[in-house]
Amino acid sequence: MAILFVGIDLAKNVFALHGVGATGLAELVRPSVRRAQLLELVASLPPCTIGMEACSGAHHWARQFQQYGHTVRPIAPGALSPERATRQERCGRCRGDLRGGAAPMRFVPIKSAAAGHASPQPCSVVNANLSGVRMALHRSTRRTHHASRSFIA
Repeated sequence: MAILFVGIDLAKNVFALHGVGATGLAELVRPSVRRAQLLELVASLPPCTIGMEACSGAHHWARQFQQYGHTVRPIAPGALSPERATRQERCGRCRGDLRGGAAPMRFVPIKSAAAGHASPQPCSVVNANLSGVRMALHRSTRRTHHASRSFIA
């Protein structure tokens, strides 16, 4: 049978997968997949819909999975929490991701690789400008303070 929907619980080193076919029965249950094996396992699957929680690494994995013809649907964490509320084990969270990928839900658009890596230069420029404004305000306050003291005496 062909797998139509796959739910993936993303983590740092060990991932969990749960896939179902057209009948709704589990076709693929992998409670433990190492990071090095995840991409080759997903590449070996026929094109299907993959649901996962939209965390920081989800956009990277989504771009990787799309290269193999999969439709990836990152789910907003707030929209996913009711599905995962009663499931503490990893496969249960995968089933929650899977239901979210198959059901109408709030999805997050996949960020491009260029959008994910902003240059640190604008932050330092803004910080330098704010530092200059802060120092000018401090000097102005000191001048006002010293001027008011000289007139009183």
